[in-house]
Amino acid sequence: MGMGVAIPHGTSQAKGTVKKTGIVLMQYPEGIDFGEEKAQLVFGIAGIGDEHLDLLSKICSMLEEEEVLEKLKTTSDMEWVFEQLK
Repeated sequence: MGMGVAIPHGTSQAKGTVKKTGIVLMQYPEGIDFGEEKAQLVFGIAGIGDEHLDLLSKICSMLEEEEVLEKLKTTSDMEWVFEQLK
């Protein structure tokens, strides 16, 4: 995705095995190789039906603010992260 953010894609075959929509956020402050770039944030998304689209929209809106993006890369305040995803 760029900006130090990665959102890996699942497979169409696995889509039918999703039992609950959810999201996971992994922080790599030093960065981890992801394609040709380094990612400090990796989001994992699982969605029933098209529910993953709502999660993607929330992530994109959240990342538009540079201050929020930078804080997400290092914060340990999970309540703050949850608030950002609302």
